[in-house]
Amino acid sequence: MQPTLEDAALLFSKWADERTTVRFEARLAAGFFAFDCRVVGCAKGVVGLEVSGIGNVCDLPLAECTFEYAEPRTLAEAMAGGQVFNSGLVATRPTGERLIFLEIRA
Repeated sequence: MQPTLEDAALLFSKWADERTTVRFEARLAAGFFAFDCRVVGCAKGVVGLEVSGIGNVCDLPLAECTFEYAEPRTLAEAMAGGQVFNSGLVATRPTGERLIFLEIRA
């Protein structure tokens, strides 16, 4: 079963409540970037991420995305930094750009 926006919101809310550290990766047409963060909220199709060590918050609109659960072992390039992940979620925009959220194992 493919997760819905509501399923994604529940996972983001869980991560926010538990103050889970998450690896965020954006694979965009203009390039690739990644950082560790915490989810600070999720409402009305927007997830808020607080960048670790900086404290800045970025809001990402996800309402038009499709979602799939990610098994970290299938994302070998995400694990190249030596981090280990418990679970993850991939949001794909209509443009094909992918936003990847991976729960970092404590």
